[in-house]
Amino acid sequence: MKIRSLAIQRNQSSCTQKQSRQVAFSLRKSHIEHSRQEHVYSGFALVLLVVLSVCGPGSAQGKQPIRSEQRHFSLEDSKVKRPVAIPVDVLAILSKDELVRDVLENDNLPADKLPQSWFLASAIHLGDTDEIDLVVVGEGPLIGANVTTFWVFRATPNGHELALTAVAHDLTVKKTSWKGYREIELLSTTAMQQSSVMLRWDGKQYSAYQETLEPNQ
Repeated sequence: MKIRSLAIQRNQSSCTQKQSRQVAFSLRKSHIEHSRQEHVYSGFALVLLVVLSVCGPGSAQGKQPIRSEQRHFSLEDSKVKRPVAIPVDVLAILSKDELVRDVLENDNLPADKLPQSWFLASAIHLGDTDEIDLVVVGEGPLIGANVTTFWVFRATPNGHELALTAVAHDLTVKKTSWKGYREIELLSTTAMQQSSVMLRWDGKQYSAYQETLEPNQ
């Protein structure tokens, strides 16, 4: 009986140890699987973060960040909201303008004494590059009867080039483009009618391609 009882105790102890080892193995396996899942989740989160950083708004190729700049200029409504300094090369070109020369002669002023107060300039991006172009609006003695003169300058590696000279009441740089440059609309009003002229970049300067006349109401 003692031998049989001792054998039973030994069997029970062996079973208990075996069960303990199985439980420990199960716990260890569960811990390893949980650690693997955490590693997978962490890796997935890291990949997702990188994708969102690379493919987020404004980072896609071919898309330019939206620029906050004045696109509409008028004889009224303060004309230029954020004036910028006029570069020396732009002033030199303006001094050769026929209207500007006439006013200089009337005021007995030489070209090198051209008053900067006769102009207001605003930065604009005519194309999708980072080069800063200019819209210059005539002020003071350069203002006519319900119109003023607008000059549009294109920035180049060699300085500014005159792209447009126009007399109108309003000038608007449109969102639509042609040959890499934004289209421009000129508006004028007389006692009898309103006119709209659309211009496109032809590779050298802005040229009119469409004109609309409407009678005043």
